Order: sequence, then C-alpha cells, then structure tokens
Amino acid sequence: LRRQRQMCIRDRYISMHGKAIGKLLPIRDVNVERQRKQIELSEDDVACLYMAKKIINAKLHNEVVYSKRLYRADRDMEIEESIKAIHNYCGCIVQAKSINEVIGYEGLAARCYFKIISAFLPQGCKIERRTKNPPLDPTNSLLSLAYTLLHSEIFTALEASGLHPY
Repeated sequence: LRRQRQMCIRDRYISMHGKAIGKLLPIRDVNVERQRKQIELSEDDVACLYMAKKIINAKLHNEVVYSKRLYRADRDMEIEESIKAIHNYCGCIVQAKSINEVIGYEGLAARCYFKIISAFLPQGCKIERRTKNPPLDPTNSLLSLAYTLLHSEIFTALEASGLHPY
C-alpha cells in the first residue's frame, strides 16, 4: 500500500487530494460522568430514535418556514406542493419506527427542498441533484462549503457544552 501523502494545516491533517484525514485536539478537562451518560444514551435505540426525530423535524420545520418566505415572493404551485410535501414528511417522521425510516423521509424532504431552492437560483446555478466528494458543479461546491462550516459550528457547540462530538 502506498502511504498517503499528507500535510498539516493548523491542527487538521489533510491528504494531498484535499480529503480530511483527522485533527489534533488539545487535552481538555473531561466530565467523565457526562460522557458516560452520553455513551449510554448513544447505545439506547429508543433514545437515539427520539433524538433523530427531534433534530430532523426541527430541520424540516426550518425548511418549511424558509420555503414559505420564498413562496410569498413567487406564488408557484409547484413550490406550494413541495412545501406541503415537506410538511407531510414531518408527520411521517413522528410516526417512524426506525432511524433508517427517519433518514429516508429526510432524504425525500431534501429533494423537495432543493427543488424549491433551485427555483430561485439563476439559470446556470440550478440544482439538478446533490453531489459531494467531489461536488460536480459550483452550486454543489457552495453547498458543501456551507455544510462544512455548519459542521464546524456544531462541533464547537458540542465541545463547548462538554459533550463528546464523536
């Protein structure tokens, strides 16, 4: 096996092809009891399903709110139908019996949401489909950048609250 060449940028290790390999974190104070509870909850299927439903429902709720704002500007029937579909997926998620089912409904809602967003983008920036690793067009590149920044914010918030982000 060829060893992958890598470089260190600050505390992050990145391959020569730009893929994140890992990062170096400083030793910090650890609340062992909190981490023990976090690990216990992560092994509880009922608790994980509950949290997945809460998080994804909040995400879809935000998508509906934002989409309605866009809809006010352009009363397109296709947009209205997509908003209704996302709203219906919220109900499906509440009834879901597994995390895979939640993920499936999230994916279906994402298609509707990207369809709405795409309707308001300039002609050359339409989202045909979501691609990543690598993103195949400028719009998907910007989405990947936004998700990377969001990931960093969430990671920081988890760290700051004393939770183990992994």
